[in-house]
Amino acid sequence: MNKHHNGIWIAYILSCFTPFTFLISGVIAIIYAGYRLDKGEDSDVVISHYYGLIRTFFLYLTFFVVLIVTVATSNGVLVGVSDYWVKSTLIEDIAYFIP
Repeated sequence: MNKHHNGIWIAYILSCFTPFTFLISGVIAIIYAGYRLDKGEDSDVVISHYYGLIRTFFLYLTFFVVLIVTVATSNGVLVGVSDYWVKSTLIEDIAYFIP
């Protein structure tokens, strides 16, 4: 491997961790938000039925955004690995099975 290509390979290898770190950080954020939602430490002004609905909506929205972005980046990483590193029909089948 040429010396000037080392940085590119490091970037490719580290990009494989992107879906997993995003998923882990998103799950931690969702758990923390759910914990804060159940704790009930808000003031009397913001504790209302509508405020709870709005917070719950954004909690679920965050969950689905984290899930969709994780699936999309995983799919992109698998297609990139299949195209540029390892020519494998199994990896291609998995990548094209993911929506």
